[in-house]
This record gives sequence, C-alpha cells and structure tokens, in this order.
Amino acid sequence: MKTETKASTRKVKTEITKEQAVKKTKQTGAKGKSTKAEVKQIAAKPEAKKLTTAKTAPAIAAKPSPKRIAAAKEPKRIAAKKQEALELKKAPKKTKKQLAAEKDAVYDLMNLEDCFAVLHAHGFTKQYWDVVELLTYERDVDEIVKRLVEESEPQFANATYEKDGCDRELVERLVQFVRSQLPISAPDFADLCRMIDESLGFEAGEEFGLNSEEYLKEFHLMEKLLVIGQRYHLDSLEKVGELLKHSVMDFPAHFMKFAYATLPQYQYKDVVFYEDFMYEVLGQFADLYGDLQLELQLDVADLYIKHGDQWHGDEDYRYLLRDNQIKDYIYYRYASVYLGTDLWKAKEIAQSALACVDWRYRYYDALCEIASMELPQ
Repeated sequence: MKTETKASTRKVKTEITKEQAVKKTKQTGAKGKSTKAEVKQIAAKPEAKKLTTAKTAPAIAAKPSPKRIAAAKEPKRIAAKKQEALELKKAPKKTKKQLAAEKDAVYDLMNLEDCFAVLHAHGFTKQYWDVVELLTYERDVDEIVKRLVEESEPQFANATYEKDGCDRELVERLVQFVRSQLPISAPDFADLCRMIDESLGFEAGEEFGLNSEEYLKEFHLMEKLLVIGQRYHLDSLEKVGELLKHSVMDFPAHFMKFAYATLPQYQYKDVVFYEDFMYEVLGQFADLYGDLQLELQLDVADLYIKHGDQWHGDEDYRYLLRDNQIKDYIYYRYASVYLGTDLWKAKEIAQSALACVDWRYRYYDALCEIASMELPQ
C-alpha cells in the first residue's frame, strides 16, 4: 500500500512538474525560443535554470596587408677625394677694404644710443655728459677721443671691429653725435672766428637774395656768441674773445648795420624778432649795452615806421627825446625816416627840433635843410 502511495505521489509530482515545465516552455518560447531539449532538462532539474547560450559573433574579415613602400635609392656617395676637398675648403677671408666697407655700413645704421650700448658692452665707461664736458673746453677732437679711450677699461684700447664689433672709430662717431646736438662746442671755435672775419667784410648790396643769405648767416653767428656767453657764464663780449682767442668786438655793430639795411625787405614779424633777440644780446654783454643800446632803439623805431607801424615808431622816438643830451641826432633820425614816405611829417619833426636845437649842435644844419624843403604840388 505504502509503495503504491509513494509511486502515485511521485507520479502526481511528475505530472505537476511537467505541467509547470510546459507553461514555462511556452513563456520561454515566446521570449527566447528555447528548444525541446532544454524543456526536458528544466523538467528534470527545476531548481537550476540554464541560461541560453550566446550567439557566436561573426568573424571579422582580416584586413589586407599594407603595400610595402619601395626602399629609397641610396644617394650616390661623393668620392673620397672630392669629399675631403669640400671639408678643407673655408670661406675666403675678407680684405681690409671689404671689412672697412662693412664697418662703415654697420656704424652708419647706429644712433647715439646704439653707440653707447655697443661701446659699454666692451669696456667703454664714459657717459653722455662726460663727452659734453670735454667738448666744452677741448678744441681738438682727436684729443677728446684719446682721453675717452684712455679713461675707459684697459681692454677697450685693444678692441677691433673684426673681433669685438667696435673700435676707436666708433668713439669718434659718438663724439660727433654729441657735438651735433650742441649749439656750440670748443672744436667749433676756430670755424666761428673765421666766419666772423668773413662777414665783417660783407656789405649790403642790391640783390635781396645775397643780402638775405648773409643776414641769416650773421644772425646765427651772433646767436652763437650769445650762447657762449650764457653757457660759459661770460658777462662781456671781451671775455668771449678771450675764450675764443680772437677779438669779436666789432661784429655786433656790423651785424646791426647789416640788419638795418636788410630788414625793411623782410616781414614785420622779423623786425619784432630781431628787436627781442638784440635786447637779449645787450642784456648778456654789459660792454655792448652802453655802446649799442641807443643805436638799437633808433634802428628798431625806424624799422617799425618803414613797415607802416608809425604809432609804434613814433612812441619809441617820443620816449627817446625825453631828457636826452643828443636831441639833435635823435630829431634828425626821426625826421629822416619819414623823408621817403611823408615829407610833410618830416618837415614838422624838423621844425619841432629847431625849437630846442641851435647852431651849436652837430645836426642843426641838416634839420634846417629838412624844415625848409618844399612840399610837392
């Protein structure tokens, strides 16, 4: 009885298991499409679920082997004798003429700052104001260069362009650079004296172009004398002559005479500029002030009148006639400047002069002549 029961029980369990397996097989068939063999296996062992085997990935076709690049042909070797000849051959050495031309080309490209930079890199120790100081009192440029080289580092004296990129000639160029920036320097003194002597022999002529050229030259010479006085703290032109080792006392009077003859053909503003400049000159040199102050005042007053500024010129003359001991000369100059433009006013000025000037004065007769002139009809 028990055996049958067990067998029947086992049969029932087997049928239940088969029934469950069929259900699972249907579900699995819908999802993963399992085989019948797998269903039997699951029925036998329900507790262990076997995963479906993964599909084998398709094999990737092998890439074709890359084509081999043909080996480059080996360059032809130079014959041993020729190769040795090339190795031994060197660049030809530059001649002195070529080296000098190259040096000039390099130096010509340098400015003042470049000169100092290159020289300082090779032992040159002087600065800008050291060069200015030497140019102030030393007339010989070669001596200035010599002192600059000697007072630098010892190795600088042996510097060459070929080896160091600079030499003594660059110092000479440096001195010329600084000299060109100064209005006047000691090496210029000889040329200044020579040009002053040349101008003393020049007289105003009929050609405006030549007169104008000479006037500008003399103006710059007078300007240089003024700069020397200011820079060297000289309060007389005589001291300037001592510094130059050449007398220049006659030049200011000559320049004023030449300016008086030339400036009527210039513009009005040039007269104003000339007046300001000459008063600065007289203010610097005490020995000129006493001799040329009155002459300058009369010249400027005349020039204003000649340029049509009668009010300014008349005002200057009225100022000069106050308590002046040489009224006859001042009146004569005053009347004379109007002779060519306004005879009536010239006669009026001369007649006013005769009220305070008599036969004892040097210009009395000249004033009488102007006062007696007949007016044109």
